[in-house]
Amino acid sequence: MRRLLITGTSHVAALKAGWETMTDRPAGLEVEFLAANSTEFPYFTLNAGGVFGLHHENTRSPQQVALARAVSGKLLQRISDFSHVLICGLNFGQFPLLRLLGSYRVDGLREPEVPWPHLSDSAYRAFCLALALAPQEFPHALLPDFVKLCKVGVSPSPRRNEAILTDPSANPWFQTIAQFPHGMAEAMALADAEIAQACAARGATHFAPPAACLTDQGFTKAEFSRGYVRISGTNPVDHSHVNAAYGAIRLRAILDWALA
Repeated sequence: MRRLLITGTSHVAALKAGWETMTDRPAGLEVEFLAANSTEFPYFTLNAGGVFGLHHENTRSPQQVALARAVSGKLLQRISDFSHVLICGLNFGQFPLLRLLGSYRVDGLREPEVPWPHLSDSAYRAFCLALALAPQEFPHALLPDFVKLCKVGVSPSPRRNEAILTDPSANPWFQTIAQFPHGMAEAMALADAEIAQACAARGATHFAPPAACLTDQGFTKAEFSRGYVRISGTNPVDHSHVNAAYGAIRLRAILDWALA
């Protein structure tokens, strides 16, 4: 029996919802979840005994602890009890990358007919990698120890919902991207490729966003944000979280990996 632990930020909620809707769950695989919102997940640590999660709940408020329990009812899991662990919901510099693509041309990749400054292909690749490996974006402290205990996968947070391109309250570079969408999908795919190489070099498998959930411009289709799920509550406007349908599609490649 293979055992998969899916841990991470509030984006774990969509994967859990997708798992619960699946009628053809694979035999021979047990899946468990352990998550917290993005402000609490950094407090999850791995102790010397290989147990991961919120070890010092007395240092957090009751509300924060309740959020950490919301997905599975648990605060801790022993990593060696699992054959595979997926770390879910890391941003990998997605927001600053979109800001850059809303104001720079990338030679041979994104070249709208506007007088923006240019980046070379190599400079863009270096920028993507630097963003992805920033300490606040990449699980530097987790991967070296996790890969000693099990196989590790990384699933970034979903791409922003396409509705952000027409939202007047969103940052203005999204409106610029909407005006000049040429090369956006290719630019974001190249960023994913750079992140995948960085993960592979550290012993982890990277899962790019599922193509079936993306628009031609590389954003998440609006249909996958309707009825979105997160650990708790909702926002009037949420261009980041996704629904159970997205979670089920996202899970396919992850389950194949866990069973390979």
